[in-house]
Amino acid sequence: MGKIKENINELMFKIRKVNLECVMSFFKKKLVIFSLIYILFYSFWEDVIENIVVDKFFSHFEINIINDIIFFLLLIGVFVIKSIQAKSIKNEKILASIIILAFWCYYRFCSERFVFFSLATIEEVKYIDIVAVYSFCEFLNCIKNIHKSSFAFGDGFDRDSPIEKDNEDLLGREDLAKDAVEKILNTDTSNDAFSFGITSPWGTGKTSFMNLMKNYIKIGHRECIAIDFNPWLYSHKGDIITLFFDELSKNLREYDRGLASEITNYSNVLSSIETAETKIASTIIDIIMPSSKLEDKITAINKSIKQIGKKIVVFVDDIDRLDSTEIMEVLKLIRNISNFPYMYFVVAYDKDYILECLKGKMPSNELKYTEKIFQVEFPLPLFGKERIKDSIYNSISKFVENDDDKKELRNFLYEKNIWGKGNALIEDNISTIRDVKRIVNSFHVSYSWLKGEINVCNLFVLEILKTKYPIVYSIFERDKQYVLKRNEFNCYVLFGDIANNYLFSQIDDKDKYNFRKYLTENHTDLHINGSDENKINNILSYLFPSGASNVLKKNINNYSYTNRYFSITIPVSDIPDSEFDEIIEKDMDNIKFAFAEWSETKSYALYAKIKQFQPKDKEEQKKYIRILLYSTSIIQCDNDFITNQIIELKEFNNNKHFSDEDKQFIKCSLCENGYSEGLTQYLYNVGFENNTYDYPITKDELNDVRRNVFYDCIDKNQEDIRKVMDGYLNTEETYLVNGNRATASIPEKKSSMKSYVINHLVDFITYTIVWNGSDQYFVNKWWPTHLWDNWEEFVSYLNDKKDKTPAILEYIDFINKSNGTNREARPVSFTFKHLKLQNETQE
Repeated sequence: MGKIKENINELMFKIRKVNLECVMSFFKKKLVIFSLIYILFYSFWEDVIENIVVDKFFSHFEINIINDIIFFLLLIGVFVIKSIQAKSIKNEKILASIIILAFWCYYRFCSERFVFFSLATIEEVKYIDIVAVYSFCEFLNCIKNIHKSSFAFGDGFDRDSPIEKDNEDLLGREDLAKDAVEKILNTDTSNDAFSFGITSPWGTGKTSFMNLMKNYIKIGHRECIAIDFNPWLYSHKGDIITLFFDELSKNLREYDRGLASEITNYSNVLSSIETAETKIASTIIDIIMPSSKLEDKITAINKSIKQIGKKIVVFVDDIDRLDSTEIMEVLKLIRNISNFPYMYFVVAYDKDYILECLKGKMPSNELKYTEKIFQVEFPLPLFGKERIKDSIYNSISKFVENDDDKKELRNFLYEKNIWGKGNALIEDNISTIRDVKRIVNSFHVSYSWLKGEINVCNLFVLEILKTKYPIVYSIFERDKQYVLKRNEFNCYVLFGDIANNYLFSQIDDKDKYNFRKYLTENHTDLHINGSDENKINNILSYLFPSGASNVLKKNINNYSYTNRYFSITIPVSDIPDSEFDEIIEKDMDNIKFAFAEWSETKSYALYAKIKQFQPKDKEEQKKYIRILLYSTSIIQCDNDFITNQIIELKEFNNNKHFSDEDKQFIKCSLCENGYSEGLTQYLYNVGFENNTYDYPITKDELNDVRRNVFYDCIDKNQEDIRKVMDGYLNTEETYLVNGNRATASIPEKKSSMKSYVINHLVDFITYTIVWNGSDQYFVNKWWPTHLWDNWEEFVSYLNDKKDKTPAILEYIDFINKSNGTNREARPVSFTFKHLKLQNETQE
């Protein structure tokens, strides 16, 4: 209910605001002039309407069904037009609607001068009511969109602007500001002004602190006049002193017009302070207005200020944005030219910058000069680091919706992160609210593109590097291939941090790649100072630790993820984690379909994602094994890794041994995807593993798998004899599970292969012919000898074959010539007419 009431109040306020604007502009419109003239002389205008409009025009109007239909069509048209019409809020539209409705109400219900026609079908409704309906819809159309006309702001950036309200004070300085105001206003200024300096580096909240002081003066000291003067806004417009007195005169005019005029006259005479550049102007002023007359004017101003009976507090901000000449002008203004009673100057500035600028004006005396100008200097106290962390977390929480990301960031900020460096990285590099806003805004952009695809803490630290040390960041962004190298654990480290690495030892000019050394020797080029070097090194050590185990999924030093951080996008050759995670949750058919598509252009990324998958229970482990065995059929996989995951299955059992169900599952999974070269290579390799003694599949079971895989190869490649022969070879020789190499020729496989060859005899004999260059050919006897035990038996098979085709007869002729008298194959010249060879171009 409270929220509804708040919305209603807001809407009513906006309606009142619009109506007020309407009233203010109403009297500028021709419509109001006509309305007033009509009301003042209404009898005359009613006679005119009756004689000209009613008698000569409406007297001929007839009440009938057709006119009723037209009325209703017009009524529908009004609603349709107003519903699709571009919505706009114009004061004249609202006023016109109100005026027309007012006249309609008067003549429809209050006046008897005019009688309106009723509808033929509904007597209570008048034809004139169409005017009221139109005007009322116009009015509603405008009012309805008053609330919508307000701009809505959502997931945007944090503005780097000073706080305006006390409830925006995140640093707990409100009480400090109130105390400063009380002490300042209790300082006696009956004879001359008092100046109070707020000193602090850029971005530490000086302007926000001044706003807190101003808010307190407006509420707790209404007897004071608060004036804002920002010389930086006027520095390019002319004389700062003249502009100051113009501002002072404008603010005091409502209290004493005579005082305002006196200040203006004083300003006209004193149009510039006496500097080396304006001595001539000062001399002229002295001639025109002797010092005695200036003193008279100052005395008059002092007297008038005292008569006002109000303290004047002038807030001067951003003088540390001026150049040295302008700073001198402002300081002389504060101390000498406007040294009026009951006047207080509250000035915010970066003292180091001011002193540096004053060195050129008064070497070795700049500190004493500032002490002379400001009776009190108040160094704005630094706020606690916890407030900085709170500010970071609260700002980030506005757009980071993922609970895991929020938790990681919170642990990182409050030194619970795994590396234990988050606290130091924050304290070293983020010391102001301005730092917070700049870094969080930069992080906001990157995170909106990469959320769910990176380690959120790594990204935040990288944004610190990007924002605070942009030149250093640009080197990693542009030339990371030179300063980062993969170590033996496939994670990126700084090149100089792997001096013992074999790859690094082969490089002659190691310093060329040693970024830490480059950082030490190039402060100027990198726009950093000595203290920054250690901070940058700490950031780099966090992002690219030298320890072998410090690589986790999605970290920036994980070579599969590094490019994401710098490109702020997912490379075309990569697979988004969110997409992969979604697919991996589906059934195997959907997984296989997606993996097959990815394998065509993203095989490297696919395998990296597969290896990073971490099953949570036994069912997920079984699914993972099936995924790995399918993957080896479409991309290159690490056989050792597959074997380790198969053996890992037993760890989910209470007794840490394979169950019969596990063994059957492994055997079925090995056969599930049928023949592939990758699978046969895995079967060939599996017995060579160091831990194959614990492999769940026995020698005989492995042979069964090999046999079934080969049968599948024949089924899949009936018309491609080369693939069938390759499949036979790939599944024929293997390292058996006992670790001993052996040629385990399975009789059934050999007989199946021979049967296949007989059924594809022409393709087979063509396959055995080898081109030796030009028109020379010889026969490869290995396959026939292997399948028929010896060459002679194969030749006998061909000669004894009854249904010899021309191609077979041509082959017999060729092998006879190729064998020669000694029965050894030798290259011979031969022209094939019926056998189509791969290198043959003739028919």
